[in-house]
Amino acid sequence: MIRKAVPPMARPTTRFSKTQIYGSIAIVLVAVVGVIIWTIVDGNKDKDDASANSPAVVNSGSPSSSPSASEGSASKSPTLSADGKKQDVTLGDWRPTARGFAEAWANPDGGKDAWLGRMKPMLTDEMYNRFKNTNENQIEDLNYEGLSVYSENENEEIIDISYEGQRDYMRIALTPAGEDWKVAYVTQP
Repeated sequence: MIRKAVPPMARPTTRFSKTQIYGSIAIVLVAVVGVIIWTIVDGNKDKDDASANSPAVVNSGSPSSSPSASEGSASKSPTLSADGKKQDVTLGDWRPTARGFAEAWANPDGGKDAWLGRMKPMLTDEMYNRFKNTNENQIEDLNYEGLSVYSENENEEIIDISYEGQRDYMRIALTPAGEDWKVAYVTQP
């Protein structure tokens, strides 16, 4: 039996121009630099916001024993006394303001004016003025469930508020106001 020789398969020759090679290298370098910058920026955000990935839950009935929920709840900032000497003022705990706001927010009893009156002591002037425009029909009757610390530092506490039966939660930012805290913004993340 005679076998016929099978011609070898022709292999296509692929050639890239210098422009194509340099263009591909440039695209890869831009992508790598972008990933590095994103990692640095995201890493710095995590340093500033250490509790963002693992929020500490503050029970509505009792103070939390979680370290991140209790640390930073009071901060000190230097101030001058009447005689000009430096003294430390301890900022009060943010929890009563957050809980009071959460409960007042979910209580439409008495209508819009009563609702605003309950919240006014816990709001910055700017937030109070914004809430004056709230449509009375948008005030919901909800049952407060609890607080979760999203982020905290001496200048701002960002708190998530949950209500029974609600899938979404409300996020508030508390800022120092004298020796107490005030709600500076309200949003749903």
